[in-house]
Amino acid sequence: MRKFTTLIALCFWSSASAQQGGEPIAVPGVSEDLLPIMLKLAVAVIVIVALIYLTMLFIRKFSLGRAGILGGKGSLEIIERSYFAPKKFVCLMRVGTKVFLVGVSDSNINLVADVSDQEFPVLAKRKSKEKTPGFKSYLQQAKTHLSTIVSKV
Repeated sequence: MRKFTTLIALCFWSSASAQQGGEPIAVPGVSEDLLPIMLKLAVAVIVIVALIYLTMLFIRKFSLGRAGILGGKGSLEIIERSYFAPKKFVCLMRVGTKVFLVGVSDSNINLVADVSDQEFPVLAKRKSKEKTPGFKSYLQQAKTHLSTIVSKV
């Protein structure tokens, strides 16, 4: 960590002394020791990322996850939509193991057909897709990448 702060201080010092005279120029607002400032910044970033992560967990767990929004495990899933006019569309949806074709307009919703016995290419593609990595895996990758960069410095 000391090497990293020394590198940052060296960057500030070299840019300040790169003027014509070669003498270092005092930069207003920059203290001699950057370690406390860097630690405050690092703690602030970690706290913000943790708050974002906890907020997403809370949203998934308690409010929107049950409705199937944000990757919830609800029993109702909209497979595909096809619009015919503004606010008028047909919707292929799965409820449990059954698949229904539903017509939706401004004033009503109608069941068009029960199509549970048919195969749909959209469903086959979704089953074959691999699970996309979540925020936790991206955070872990960033952490390992940052630790390798810091260890090289």
